[in-house]
Amino acid sequence: MGLRVRQQLNVSLADGTKRTLDVVGPIKLKFMDRECITDAFVLPNNEEPLIGAVPMELMDLVIIPSENKLSYNPKHPDGALYSLK
Repeated sequence: MGLRVRQQLNVSLADGTKRTLDVVGPIKLKFMDRECITDAFVLPNNEEPLIGAVPMELMDLVIIPSENKLSYNPKHPDGALYSLK
């Protein structure tokens, strides 16, 4: 994708293995009509990418377990509400 490697960080993967991964960015991440700018880890073996907690917070997204889906926060359907406290 031609993204610039910003740094390398030590991480623990879901299977418990520890790796040093490249961090690239900035990237624009879009979900439906919301977007944010963030960095991304380059996962080994072309693993499926995951949306982390920080981008979900920036786009005001929530997981709805009963429907097995990711959606807008129902409290803010018209756009993300940013807290500057």
